[in-house]
Amino acid sequence: MAKAEQDLDHKLEASFEPKKNPWDDYTVPHFGEDEDIKTTKKNLYAAEKQYNHELEASFEEPEGPPRNYFVPHFGEDREITDSKKNLAQTEELLGHKLKDPEEDEKIKRDYFVPHFGRDSTINASMKNL
Repeated sequence: MAKAEQDLDHKLEASFEPKKNPWDDYTVPHFGEDEDIKTTKKNLYAAEKQYNHELEASFEEPEGPPRNYFVPHFGEDREITDSKKNLAQTEELLGHKLKDPEEDEKIKRDYFVPHFGRDSTINASMKNL
């Protein structure tokens, strides 16, 4: 070690003290209250004065939405009726009936899907994890 220090004309110095965090002395400047906050406070004060009501914030969990209420049924929506009419006209014009694949018995279900083992990228990820 002494020979290397002499050859390089440099003395090796080591410290085992923890390094100081460079952000410890970092200060965030404060230029006063933001203009948007000032405007919001001014508008809130004006609205409270106008409606003679002071805004009160609550952090309690609100009640859930209303449930089991009556929903009137005014019949089928016009867009749905028009879509059905347009579909029937188009099928007639083209001479082809649009089929719902769910209704077609010919679609093979529960077919065999080969399993070639776990993918190599998954294996690599598991290994490195």
